[in-house]
Amino acid sequence: DLVVPISMTLEREGRIFIADRSTTRRHVLLLVDQDGDGDMDSPGESSIWLQRDGNPQLSDLFLPTSVLHIGDGQVLVADASNSWIYRCQDLDGDGIVEGDDEVVPWFTAGTENSILTVDAMARRSDGSIFICDEDLGTVLHLHDLDANGTISDLEVTHFIDGQLPYSSVQAPRRLFSLPG
Repeated sequence: DLVVPISMTLEREGRIFIADRSTTRRHVLLLVDQDGDGDMDSPGESSIWLQRDGNPQLSDLFLPTSVLHIGDGQVLVADASNSWIYRCQDLDGDGIVEGDDEVVPWFTAGTENSILTVDAMARRSDGSIFICDEDLGTVLHLHDLDANGTISDLEVTHFIDGQLPYSSVQAPRRLFSLPG
């Protein structure tokens, strides 16, 4: 059930999360090699992990553009419909994330730190996150300094501003964080 895969993230345990941003299938798939044969094409090894149904806190136009595993079973999911990032975690172990306790707004773009679309995310070794917006040419650095599980305006800094005349970055689409 994969139409337009746009982003993928891998857990250390081998589970793969894929954001699908098609017009008909707007969800995040979870792939798990349950039979140990090295692939994920057997029945039951692919499931819809996150979708609009069962999550009224998501926009009616929910459109996942980027996913990033951040540890402890948590995955960040960027939504292009409102430029928000949600922190998702399957707390009850049923294989899907739904409800206000499992899908929580983590970053809500404000007027000071506005973005159009989160095109990519990357995690630094200190746990902070970089996000990029190709349209604005912006890379933001997000760091949950107070460890409350969300990002406030005070925890966001402009890392790259492609709108500045001296910027050599114009349209960032992907990010890679190197150790150190």
